[in-house]
Amino acid sequence: MADGTISKSGGATSDGTVNSFPLAQVKAALTDELLATVTIQAEIYGTSLPTDQAALLNQQVVIDSLVAVEILCTVDQFLGFELKAEGVVQEGGYTSVKQAIDHMLPRIEKAWNKESKKRRLS
Repeated sequence: MADGTISKSGGATSDGTVNSFPLAQVKAALTDELLATVTIQAEIYGTSLPTDQAALLNQQVVIDSLVAVEILCTVDQFLGFELKAEGVVQEGGYTSVKQAIDHMLPRIEKAWNKESKKRRLS
């Protein structure tokens, strides 16, 4: 599908567009980047974090909105277009990795659906 259209079968087309929302890849990329950021911040400030991933996802932390915008860039490769932070990242940031994922993921999918619709119509 070199014309940039998106088929309903899933997977990526030859021109790099994505056929179905890559939920698993986007969630994994967000989670990995957010956890890495939280870990680095904990090392800098000398705070300890839970070793259990479920506890870590819910750990009270500070994730600045500018940091969230930077992390958002990591998912562009899975979407086939450059994601805009407006409407995706919460002003003021987040207080846990889980909160960030729960807020951003549905908005990323909504942006993907909007972009997909545009590409199908063009």
